[in-house]
Amino acid sequence: MASRANKIDIEWANSLVGLPLKIPDNWWVGYTGSYLHDGKLVAFDVVNRKWCFELDDQDDDDHYLIAYDAVCEYSNKQHSTFNRYQLPSELVLEGDDEIETEDGTLYSLTPTAEWSRVDDNQDGGRTIDPIEWMGGDEEFSINITDAEINSLKDENGEIRYEKVFEWALPRFGSGDDELTLFEFQAARMRNYMRKRMVEDGWTPKYYTGNRVITADHVTRFYGACLAKMFMGNRSINQIFCTREIFNAVPSIQASMTKNAMEDLTSCLHYSDDWELMGDGIWSDTYDDPKVIADPFTAVHRLKHGRLEDGYNKVCTVCCCCCCYYDSN
Repeated sequence: MASRANKIDIEWANSLVGLPLKIPDNWWVGYTGSYLHDGKLVAFDVVNRKWCFELDDQDDDDHYLIAYDAVCEYSNKQHSTFNRYQLPSELVLEGDDEIETEDGTLYSLTPTAEWSRVDDNQDGGRTIDPIEWMGGDEEFSINITDAEINSLKDENGEIRYEKVFEWALPRFGSGDDELTLFEFQAARMRNYMRKRMVEDGWTPKYYTGNRVITADHVTRFYGACLAKMFMGNRSINQIFCTREIFNAVPSIQASMTKNAMEDLTSCLHYSDDWELMGDGIWSDTYDDPKVIADPFTAVHRLKHGRLEDGYNKVCTVCCCCCCYYDSN
């Protein structure tokens, strides 16, 4: 079994910050002198499980990592502040030292370095009974029908990843009212777009007249957002540029128009907590029904989820593009 590194108690490790040290020349690799340099601990490095120290007479801000055994060896015991620090001979490890069971039995935590293996032919090992088999599918196969498997294949009989991805997406409702993820999101984005048009006086550029957001548009928008990130988060003007070929992204141009992408981007936050308008106002201004998910639906199923988070993260770094489209 591979050894596991001990986790040093962080609170205790930080309590040693400020401890005075005297470090000899020969502590550094390549030096053999015995001159002692005054210094002190300035921080604890959680990742390397070592302390950082700096020298009192150094001109730069260089910090050096030092292990606990060296801290004990080179601590300045004659310094006036030495007694302020708890410096035991052994590391203070993280975790409970003792565990008391309901019957009062007290167990002590054994350091992993002292663990020993119990062979099958020795007494004392605790037997773990197997879990009783309750029936069902031993192979934990996916709940999918033969017809659904065939729907994932192309004309050559090969299962395509994009079809598996779409099949694995959540669905909303049941029976004739069942909606795929893209259908649900398209309906919510239509609701959000109509709300902005009525309450904010916003005018879309592409979705005018009888044009509405459909599931196919949302699917393309997913791909456009990913392509936009892969291409360095270029602006929409750059993506659809016809003069600078190195700025343009042909795959996005082939999937939708510039106006359509601007309109869909303005609906990126369609799942935020906005109040739906009353039934009377809604039915008078828009014939598309309001779409509301079950209140217990997981948040990541109601929105673009990680796609939106990644898109927003890149946009925040690159001139806050999302804020621009939210304000237009």
